[in-house]
Amino acid sequence: MNKSGLTTTIETLASRRGGKCVIHCQGVIDAASAFILEKAMVEVLKEKIYKIVVDLTKVEFISSAGWGIFAGYLKEIKQHDGEIILAAMRPNIEEVFRLLELDSLIRFSGTVDEAIALIEQPPQEPSTSVVDDTIEELAIDNNKSHSEKEKTVLAEQLKENEASEEAVLTFDKLFDLFNEEKTEAVSQEEVSQVDNSREIRTELDQLDLERQRLAQERQELAEEKRRLQQERQKLREEKERLDGIIHYLDSINWFAPGKRSRLFWDIINVVREHPSYGPALILKVLKERGQLYGKSVSPSTIYRRLKSIGLNTRVQREEFIKTQKSKSFNILS
Repeated sequence: MNKSGLTTTIETLASRRGGKCVIHCQGVIDAASAFILEKAMVEVLKEKIYKIVVDLTKVEFISSAGWGIFAGYLKEIKQHDGEIILAAMRPNIEEVFRLLELDSLIRFSGTVDEAIALIEQPPQEPSTSVVDDTIEELAIDNNKSHSEKEKTVLAEQLKENEASEEAVLTFDKLFDLFNEEKTEAVSQEEVSQVDNSREIRTELDQLDLERQRLAQERQELAEEKRRLQQERQKLREEKERLDGIIHYLDSINWFAPGKRSRLFWDIINVVREHPSYGPALILKVLKERGQLYGKSVSPSTIYRRLKSIGLNTRVQREEFIKTQKSKSFNILS
């Protein structure tokens, strides 16, 4: 559905009485979307199709602007022996339709199929000119006697003529109401119906916004869950790595004197005091303490010693020291 709240599709049908079509509408026909319906009507009339069925199955509400579109094109359609039939109106829409007395101008049916069949058989209405000719003939031949049957037919024609005149007057009032925006002529019942429909529409919009908000929160929670799972996996891998180092050190009795050279333990002592120091800084500290014992030692030598036990990076040294806080090193000085 577009931003205006209404979509229309035109289905052209073959007819033995000329072109006909079905305009399928969906959504709300109000002041903001009535132009879409009008555009569809203009497109149909441009193709010289004057037998029109309007499918209102999926229409939730029609405002006075929407009724004005139907009323506004009625005269042009009637002039070409055409007709508009409204199909499948919802109860709330049909109530307003009858309230505006549009049922005296526009036929309607319960389903689209019924409307298509109905439009092939338009009602036979006596024209005003025929009735006027009959009246004139009676005035000229005033002394002639008529049978009771003829009088009955004439009376019925006169009643239909009066009803037709009332329908024309009703149409003119509606046309003025919609085109000149005389909203004061709308009954209180229609206003109440429109207000109720607007309230329902507002509630539906609020529910839709709430649904969108919950969907957004759900998506954010899913992303946060994935992030935590990734961090958990990284921690698990780091733990496995550290456990492997500890297992290796325990297997070689890492803390026992005599298992490593004195230089090795001096390096480990510096790591304990300064886990952030790299090989170059560790070598500098050993030189300052005089713990090289006349040996030729380079930063690469210290790096190889640290790498042999998995402590060649700063992160590894800091993590290792944290895991050994509760242990006593008892390193030879």
